[in-house]
Amino acid sequence: GNTAQRGAGVALVLATSATVTDCAFTHNVSGTGCGVGIDSGSSASFSLCNFAENKASYGGGVWVSASDATLTACTFDSNSASSCGGAINSTEDSSLSVSGSDFLKNEAWGNVSSGGAIAAMGHRTLTLQTSTFRENYAVTGGAIIVEKSVVQAIIEDCIIENNGRRVVGGAVVAVTSQGGGVQFGG
Repeated sequence: GNTAQRGAGVALVLATSATVTDCAFTHNVSGTGCGVGIDSGSSASFSLCNFAENKASYGGGVWVSASDATLTACTFDSNSASSCGGAINSTEDSSLSVSGSDFLKNEAWGNVSSGGAIAAMGHRTLTLQTSTFRENYAVTGGAIIVEKSVVQAIIEDCIIENNGRRVVGGAVVAVTSQGGGVQFGG
């Protein structure tokens, strides 16, 4: 594994674009975006990638800030964050789309942690489709937390089971404002 303050596996900053296929990001340690950090107007597409046993304060597997990320047929297994997003933490006017992916045993473990698998905070859009969330854990939002002015969040055709929480929301917690909301389907 690698060690860095941001993006120990890969750091994409300042409007960088990337397409990544069939890669593994494992055993990395970082402050934010342990496996991958996507920041400052960047965009990235990941398919068939494995994110396992990465550790960060925010976004054990992936951290997205003011950027766009698409993840297709990826696996997130046993990643952890001490604050938000055991597997993925996406913030600050970002757009995140995840489809056909598996989230297993990811954890946000700090005293006020949220989003064992995904913490989406301050988004333009969040789309989660045909993905599986099993045995993820956090203080709030065992699998997913959607928070802080998310404009549009869609969760459809997902399996969300056996996730845990210490305080509230074993599966999904939605705390939105300014007209935001979550749409469930499938």
